[in-house]
Amino acid sequence: MRYQAKFTGWQNLSLEDLVVTYRKAKADSFFENTFPTAIKLAEYEQNWLVNLKALLANLQSDNGFAENTDYLGECCRSTHKHP
Repeated sequence: MRYQAKFTGWQNLSLEDLVVTYRKAKADSFFENTFPTAIKLAEYEQNWLVNLKALLANLQSDNGFAENTDYLGECCRSTHKHP
């Protein structure tokens, strides 16, 4: 069976949706060399299913992530000055 993504609301989001999303994000980050994510992914995967289930519950109860600052990442500021 082929996975077909279709967002129909946060309440309808499934664990399968998060698994597919995580795998795609991990594949994308593998090729990204300007932002180190390997350690963070390895830490997250120590309790992968538990973490994904908690994320799903939070996304559904918060109606997304826009209002939850726990999901904001950190910005790495370069000290290199651009011309």
